[in-house]
Amino acid sequence: MTAGFVRVPALLFVAMVILCCPALAHGAGLQDGTAGEASLAQAGDQGSDLWISMRNESRTFKSGLSPAEEKLPTELVQVVRDGQEHGPAMTTRAAPPAAAFVPALPRTSTAHTDDGTFQVYVYVWLNEGVPTDVVDPYGEVTDRDEERYVAAAWVRTDRLGDLASLEDVRRIESVTPPAVYAGSVASESDVILKTAAVRKETGYGGEGMKVGIVSDSADQWREAVASGDLPPTVQILYDIDGIDEGTAMLEVVHDTAPGADLFFHSGWTNKLTFVTAISALVGAGCDVICDDIGWFDEPYFEDGYVASYVHEVVENEDLVYISAAGNDALGHYEGPFRDDGRGYHLFSEGSNLIRAVVEPPAEGMQTMPLQIFLQWDEPWGSASSDYDLFLVTREGNRFVEIANSSQVQDGDDVPMEEIAVEYFGDEPGVVYLSVALQDGEPCTLEIFILTGGFFDDQAATPEGAIFGHPAVPGVVAVGAVRADDPTEIEIFSSEGPATVTRPELEVRPKPDICGVDRTRISGVGEFGNTFFGTSAAAPAVAGVVATVWGINRDTSPAGVRKVLYETAVDLGEPGWDPVYGHGRADALSMFDALAAPPANLSLSFVPTSAEVRAGEEMEVDLVIDRTPAALLEYHITANLSDPAVGEITGVSFPGWVQHEEHTALPDDTVRINATGQPPRSQPDGVALCTLTVRGDAAGTTAVTADPDSRVIGPGEGEYVLEVAPGCITVMSAPIRPFPRPDGGTYPLPTDPDGDGLYEDVNGDSVLTMEDVTLYAGNLRFIRDRQPLEAFDFDKNGRIGFSDVNTLYSMVQR
Repeated sequence: MTAGFVRVPALLFVAMVILCCPALAHGAGLQDGTAGEASLAQAGDQGSDLWISMRNESRTFKSGLSPAEEKLPTELVQVVRDGQEHGPAMTTRAAPPAAAFVPALPRTSTAHTDDGTFQVYVYVWLNEGVPTDVVDPYGEVTDRDEERYVAAAWVRTDRLGDLASLEDVRRIESVTPPAVYAGSVASESDVILKTAAVRKETGYGGEGMKVGIVSDSADQWREAVASGDLPPTVQILYDIDGIDEGTAMLEVVHDTAPGADLFFHSGWTNKLTFVTAISALVGAGCDVICDDIGWFDEPYFEDGYVASYVHEVVENEDLVYISAAGNDALGHYEGPFRDDGRGYHLFSEGSNLIRAVVEPPAEGMQTMPLQIFLQWDEPWGSASSDYDLFLVTREGNRFVEIANSSQVQDGDDVPMEEIAVEYFGDEPGVVYLSVALQDGEPCTLEIFILTGGFFDDQAATPEGAIFGHPAVPGVVAVGAVRADDPTEIEIFSSEGPATVTRPELEVRPKPDICGVDRTRISGVGEFGNTFFGTSAAAPAVAGVVATVWGINRDTSPAGVRKVLYETAVDLGEPGWDPVYGHGRADALSMFDALAAPPANLSLSFVPTSAEVRAGEEMEVDLVIDRTPAALLEYHITANLSDPAVGEITGVSFPGWVQHEEHTALPDDTVRINATGQPPRSQPDGVALCTLTVRGDAAGTTAVTADPDSRVIGPGEGEYVLEVAPGCITVMSAPIRPFPRPDGGTYPLPTDPDGDGLYEDVNGDSVLTMEDVTLYAGNLRFIRDRQPLEAFDFDKNGRIGFSDVNTLYSMVQR
């Protein structure tokens, strides 16, 4: 069950009204059932019977579960049993819920087959070593991960019980896709984060850098191209129909790094798709990957499926990973379980409820979805403490249960309960959450309420609301400050730190940095022209990284992150703090911090030593040892030291070179000028160009570069070249294999040390007395058929017994 990190505009309005207008917050329609009044339920008022019956009904429900049903979440158990898609079947109680609320499965996780049978979209988690094809007979598998033994599949509800009955199945969970929230315009981020200032100083805007975005969709990207807000070169690797938040994120990157190459892959609708998206962007060579998706059914107290995968990417790939920190400061609670004496948790003194506000449906919508997740601090997949989650509201003077989640946790289960409902009201609604411990030990509890709700209770805790892959060390978790006041954090921006307890206690300093939201975009796909949330802030930081890292490509990803944090504009408490992280990103300060004198580059000629026959041609690559920047200009004068031996007849360029020229050929010297966007540094270096050299006469010549040769990066950063010359030997005749006594031939002789002399006469790659004997017995063959320069071991210009003695000495050495 997931949620993207931008549910802001309507939610923000409601939150502001309630927080800023006490009269409304305690006026008609909202005052009934405040946290203080709700506490009466445990003091013996009319609600106490409900509290007792809710807990008892959940116990009864669990005791009646079959082994297969224990693998299913509460909502799927009721769907399988009753065959209903929503309504009272979604609660363990028989009583109907409040009229304004209807428990329901996630909309995108339900469908009907052609024959009208109801089906659900689920994750099927298998035992280790079990292939995912065991799921195939029971439904339509859309995604598989054989390494982690999980599949996502559409399964008919009349087959769901059979699937759960398989011994190979560990558990089944509902799939909820990310609920991302959020003429030509220019983003305010470009000015506030100072990428515009870096372009003005250097003329560089991210050229040669690849930035990949993972979000819901970018299906209207062509409209943004037509308006000039995206380049026509955007590469869409995979997409779905959605709200075009991906297009908005691409626009923000393009505003802050207009020269960068842009890539997009949808992360919907499940975690396997999300992991596939990251893998595809890595495969496309992206230098920066940015996402705005959060998975609320991932563990809060340890790194889960997605976080572990992202950690591997950060550790093993040469890229910077950026993620929206989340918009959950208003929808988070964390605290140790405190028993009220009846098995319910005390959220605050005297209250076993925590109050939340649900926003009404947006214009054009009939309902507002509301999701709630409870987790507690036990090992994922090995939870033994059994908690239940209840959602209630008030009707007049009585409490009414809306829904509950009552899964069994008895040692081999996940420590999580979740509730999803639809709200039909015309005004903001009020609900309450309650948590009961049925069996086991008191644990630290953590709750998120999202999509359409937020907490309106002093017990709520905005701190510690960052979890999952944004909390992974090495991931840049981005909070949001307002474009209209870039020193002020957004009230919804998730606060840190992020705490995990397994494999050991670790308090991670999150968020890392802040970007800017409330920025202007084109609004294609009816997304809107103002982009709210950390979903807007994260791609702005991606543009900062692409711009500055492209100028200093020598810097490691860890070095880039370090400078990004150290040069941020400090906000909030001095130094890192759990609200602003290290502060607001500052591209110009980051550029200045990395603007040390450019390091030297090594220019070599490959192959370093080669032979060519007179009258024939060979190729020599000019190779630099690394790529210091994503945009390079070079001016190199290459020449042959002995014009009589050979001549340069041509120059060719790799595909990354965009503009090139060279002086007229053939000649023994050539001046080469070129500009382009080279690939990342490679183990064998990066080729700038390739010379074609023709052998003219027997002899040896060096191929080298003149001292005036230079390589230039963005902002006129010039790199000193350390030139390693190559060597070309032109032979008067081809090397031939030596004859065998039986009429055959030995393998072709070789030159083991690359000095132009072919000491390995019999071609077996080993110098032995057999080479000396073969040489001595074939002096006439050598004089008549072999190139003199290849076998003139004593270098006196003729072949004779002196060469035999010299070869013997070589073998003895």
